[in-house]
Amino acid sequence: TKVYFSIIHLLDDGSQPGPSFVQAPNRTVQPLPKEQVVPGLVLPSYDEDEGLVTSRALANQAFSGYVKDGRLYPLEDLDLPWPEKDGAIKALMGRLSGSLAPAELYDYDANIGGDSLIGDAGLAHLCFAGLGAHVTRRTADGYEADFTYLAPLTVRPGFERYGAKATFDAAARPVSIWWSHGEKEVRPGDAAWTHAKFAFRSSLLTGVTLKDHLAATHLTIAATLVSASRDHLPATHPLRRLLKPFTYRTIAVNRAAGPLLVHELSLLHHTVALDAAGLEAGFAFAFNRTRDTFDPANPARFLEYPLEYPLSSAAECAATPPSSQAACADEADELAAFAADGTRYRAAVREYVGRYVGIYYADDAAVGSDVVLASFWAALVAHFLRIPPISSREALVEVLTGFVFHVTAGHRHVGAAYSAVKDPRYAGAKIRPGRDMSDVQAAVQVLAIALVTGFKQPMLLGDYSHVFLRDGHRNATRALWSDFQAKLLQVSAEVDERNRGPRRFKVRAFDPREMATSVSI
Repeated sequence: TKVYFSIIHLLDDGSQPGPSFVQAPNRTVQPLPKEQVVPGLVLPSYDEDEGLVTSRALANQAFSGYVKDGRLYPLEDLDLPWPEKDGAIKALMGRLSGSLAPAELYDYDANIGGDSLIGDAGLAHLCFAGLGAHVTRRTADGYEADFTYLAPLTVRPGFERYGAKATFDAAARPVSIWWSHGEKEVRPGDAAWTHAKFAFRSSLLTGVTLKDHLAATHLTIAATLVSASRDHLPATHPLRRLLKPFTYRTIAVNRAAGPLLVHELSLLHHTVALDAAGLEAGFAFAFNRTRDTFDPANPARFLEYPLEYPLSSAAECAATPPSSQAACADEADELAAFAADGTRYRAAVREYVGRYVGIYYADDAAVGSDVVLASFWAALVAHFLRIPPISSREALVEVLTGFVFHVTAGHRHVGAAYSAVKDPRYAGAKIRPGRDMSDVQAAVQVLAIALVTGFKQPMLLGDYSHVFLRDGHRNATRALWSDFQAKLLQVSAEVDERNRGPRRFKVRAFDPREMATSVSI
């Protein structure tokens, strides 16, 4: 772990790459060379944005080999307790993070105060505005956030199994937690309540990180988009240019993440409590679940989860200006703020993608006659069961919108784990019986994961019009990008204004100012 902290501090100087780093596509090898990372996961190995070999890639390969060598770095779980439980713990974690500490998307300390995530209020903030907000769904009596799908995964000796489900009443107050390892329902006031909350927060962290962030967003959604676009769309194809900012360095990022985080004896395997069989089963479940449920054309979905209003006036609410927000549906329900902001951001992306596609495809017939597009589409369909046939311009726009939505806002949300691991009392990747915080080794290991997934990518707000084709539509596409940027700034301002208003849960997941153009590590 000490070696890895030294490497990531060496590789990441904290600088923010700008739009000029993203260059127009060049003619790559087609199809791209690919490598099997683990059974069932094949990733491209060549990235036009980085090439085959860089100092960062070599360092990652060297460290990955070191970690996976059981003689040099044995899989050993050391039960090292913290000597004290006060501000010194956070100070130590902060010193370890140093300049690599990412901007916090969810500042639980500022929004809650006191014990932050440890208390019942923290549980609600985590599930209604924070890292678990996309999982929380409505029930007949209130809400629930369910991570019991982790319960079957086997763990190493000395640890509890993952898995928990939190239920809330209509006012978002915690009602109970189903604790999978203890096989019982725990309520506020019960002797096991504090531990059940830690087990839930840790299951949430592990489930979102392994399934939603790494397996779904990085290694399935983003990987399929970049591979299909570069395998099948020539550098001069307008859709290759459209997708360029949103696929920047995706292959290089995943080339590092796959070996480092997926393999047996990888850094992730050391960090979580899963044994080899549990790790393999967890990724197999996550990959299959994503391929079966990802529905990019559906604007009411975030990954496999609902993203919708509680009222029938969703479209009307999305168009409501902040000044009239009191009458809007996104204040009528505790969970609706997350859905409302997500709907507004997706609508901005949809408008941009729709207008761009309209510049190059006059009608459905133009879409149907593009044989290159058909090849690209077939590659997407081969990976995702719910992608519809390329029967219309509308279908093209909705699917591309869904991909862009998930590699920008989706990735920013599910990757925002740092706030939950900066204090070992908040959440951990290992749960020890009777312990309500991570031990020293576990806390430092999960911090390393949070930091390595925080390397910076170019931000979404910026001028990327230089990647567009220099053809007869050049002025139109440049003007369109300017309009898109203005719309994103408007969405950001509305998020700020609504969060300053009566919202109990301050949602920032869909603020374009917080987003990179593509997935990062």
